[in-house]
Amino acid sequence: MRGLIAVLAATAFAAIGCSPKTAGEPSVATSATAPAKPSQTVSAELLGYNHTDKTIAAFYVNGHGGGNIRPGSGSGFSCCFDLPRPWHEGYTVTVTWEDHEFKTQKREILIPKYDATNIGSFNVHFLRSGEIKAFAGMTILGHPDYPLKGKEAELKPGIPNYEWKK
Repeated sequence: MRGLIAVLAATAFAAIGCSPKTAGEPSVATSATAPAKPSQTVSAELLGYNHTDKTIAAFYVNGHGGGNIRPGSGSGFSCCFDLPRPWHEGYTVTVTWEDHEFKTQKREILIPKYDATNIGSFNVHFLRSGEIKAFAGMTILGHPDYPLKGKEAELKPGIPNYEWKK
């Protein structure tokens, strides 16, 4: 029976690209192993804002689901969306969404510069103009330092967002 278990274990390890540890082998990397490289990505919460009067049935950024968004509101967050560290010129994401009629649409969005050492969320805005804008950072819609401002930032036309007190 023990022989059968050993054969099954070896087969399972081989199938997933691992080799089983044998007696005397270290279970962790030795000092001769090169130190790990710093992460090439930074994780952020994925948030969506719907500035339109139609429901966004579902949205995705590079395949990561962000949920649905009612008209004039923001979505809950989805964890976690990875961004390149550091930001680089020409960085784009693909935003795919299902509109209120469940028709799938897709658009490539250019992402403005962000500080990869100071990110909490990746915010996607579906604007009334039909444009989609996205920003990465530590602030959210309505904060004085948030890049989307004025009428464009209003979730409901004519109703300003919460104003932060400094």
